[in-house]
Amino acid sequence: MQVGGIEATKEAIFGPLPFKRGKDILAFFAQPVWDMDEFNVLCPPPVNRNYRFTKGGKELDPDAPVYKEALAAYGRKRWGYIVMKSLEPSNIKWTKVKADNPETWLNVEEELRETLAHFEFSKLMELVHEANALDEEKLAENAKLFFQRTAQQADPSENSPDSEVANS
Repeated sequence: MQVGGIEATKEAIFGPLPFKRGKDILAFFAQPVWDMDEFNVLCPPPVNRNYRFTKGGKELDPDAPVYKEALAAYGRKRWGYIVMKSLEPSNIKWTKVKADNPETWLNVEEELRETLAHFEFSKLMELVHEANALDEEKLAENAKLFFQRTAQQADPSENSPDSEVANS
């Protein structure tokens, strides 16, 4: 697909985020998670099967502790999946995490915390957030770049070395 004459690709790598280990450097990279289709297939949301009885009969109980814990675990698995998929460009060889096993996605943060210092872990999570978030700062930066390029395309002579001589 093209947008405004530009090929729209799904290529975006953030990093490196380097951490020194003796003479070596651990370099982390992050990418956006482009879709959650794989996650949704491997880890469907929990279904509430807990009822409460009322004067009008029975109804699903959204406050049932079992269901609330299942929702919380689902959210933790989702985050573990996002971190794992985002860090794929880092070529991590996980020992407690398997890409096709949602139960192991709960171990992503634990395994990273075992390897990284507290502030290193925090910086790595910032990198994952940066790769997957579209905040106001990014939107403003992208808009600025867009308008600069649009202006350059509209009048390329303004940005050429000859433009100063021509305008003198």
